[in-house]
Amino acid sequence: MVSSKVGFAPIFYIFLALALMSFGIHLAYVGHTSGLALTVLFGLFLLWILRSIAGLTIYPDRLCIYRKFSRRTLARSDIRAIRLWDEKGRITDQISIDIISNGSIDLAGGYFDFGGGWRNEGELKRTLVEQYADLMVRPAEDETHRPHARPYTAAEPETFSGNALLCMNGIIVFVFSVIWILGTIIIYSPGSLAPWWGVLLISVPIAMIIVAMTDQLYYFDINADSLEIRNHVMRWYKREYSFADINTAILVPMIARRSRALWLKTVDFDEHRYGAGSLRTKDWEALANALKKRHIPTQNRD
Repeated sequence: MVSSKVGFAPIFYIFLALALMSFGIHLAYVGHTSGLALTVLFGLFLLWILRSIAGLTIYPDRLCIYRKFSRRTLARSDIRAIRLWDEKGRITDQISIDIISNGSIDLAGGYFDFGGGWRNEGELKRTLVEQYADLMVRPAEDETHRPHARPYTAAEPETFSGNALLCMNGIIVFVFSVIWILGTIIIYSPGSLAPWWGVLLISVPIAMIIVAMTDQLYYFDINADSLEIRNHVMRWYKREYSFADINTAILVPMIARRSRALWLKTVDFDEHRYGAGSLRTKDWEALANALKKRHIPTQNRD
């Protein structure tokens, strides 16, 4: 038995809605009529979030589906087909279930695809492939579930990167690093009246900001048979993907002030997103062309 696990994005927005509702209740308590309106508004927002989150539990003989505060159980005998790939062999963002009674259900983690509605979507899809293999609708050219060669000979390795110090993420990392260092020096300087724990008050929020911005500062190297992920700040970081293991590469636009990103879907249904704030439009176009030359299905979500 495998059950879906709610991802970070919906949890974040649930707590955000609860926090704003609490603020609205406080305003109403102290006599501000706007507090009541704020509470109702974000109460409706919370209700929308909860209704949008879907759930799936996989048993060998049945599927349990949770949507909009309701539960539905599909026996194995009620299912005609399960689709995890589109007609071109690309892994889809959802799980499509065709029912014998001429109906269908499209399942995903909700309206949070930019952050991941389910944090274990890959595990769910792998379990379906293993336990419901006879109901899987595979692409005509079944290149999606096993490593395969995509021959291509490149003259030279290619790097797709911008100047980290000229993009907003890099500037923020630099500025807050300087503030962190200067603040620490001032607190520990002779004659300072600041308490020792003052450095924690400075360090924790600044460190969180630096980590968040660093996560948007990846860049990419392409070799003859693999794609390497590097980071401008964490110079030691290196993640390598063989072209044979990549099912789809998606260029994700800027969403909620997060940088444009490369979203990789591998043949084993894992997904990885790498924000790359230093890349400009021409860099993204060149990266897409380079991946297509390596026979990697590439989509641009702009």
